[in-house]
Amino acid sequence: MSQSGPSVAPAAAPTEFRPTLARPVRALGRSALVTAAIVVLYAVVVATGGRALRVLVLVLVVAAVAVTLGLGARVLLRLTGRGPRLVLDADGYTNTTGRAPRRVSWSEVERLSAVTAGGRMLLVGDLAGDRTSVVLLRRLGANATVVEQAMRDRLNVANGYSPLS
Repeated sequence: MSQSGPSVAPAAAPTEFRPTLARPVRALGRSALVTAAIVVLYAVVVATGGRALRVLVLVLVVAAVAVTLGLGARVLLRLTGRGPRLVLDADGYTNTTGRAPRRVSWSEVERLSAVTAGGRMLLVGDLAGDRTSVVLLRRLGANATVVEQAMRDRLNVANGYSPLS
C-alpha cells in the first residue's frame, strides 16, 4: 500500500546575476599595453638623457603599474566570486551591488519598482520598516527587464500567487 501526501513542488534553483569577466579583462589588457609602452618610453628617455623628463616618465610608469595591478586585483575578485552580484532564491535575495541591506527576505518586500536616476537603471525594493534595497543594474551588466521580471516572479511565488492559465 502506498502512502500519498500533498505533492510539494521542488524549490527553484537560485538565480544569479553577475557581470561577465569580459570588461575587466579587456581593461586589464589595455592597461598592460599602456604600461608596456610607458616602460619602453622610459627606456628611451634613460638612454637619451634628460633628468627632468626621466623623473616625469618614471612617475607615469609607477602610475601605470598601479592601475594595472588594481585592475588585476579586480579580475581576481571576480574570478573568486567576490564581485557585485544579485542572487534570487526561494527565501529572498542577496544584493552585493553596493547598497544595503545585503540580504532581503521576500516577506519584507512591499513594493518593487524600476527607476531611472541620473541615467542609471535601478531596481528599488521598498521594504518593511521604511527601508529600501537598491539594486544597481549597471554593476551587474544585466538586462534590466530580465532582472526585474525574475525578481517579480520570485516575489509572486513567495506570496503564493500563481500565473493565470
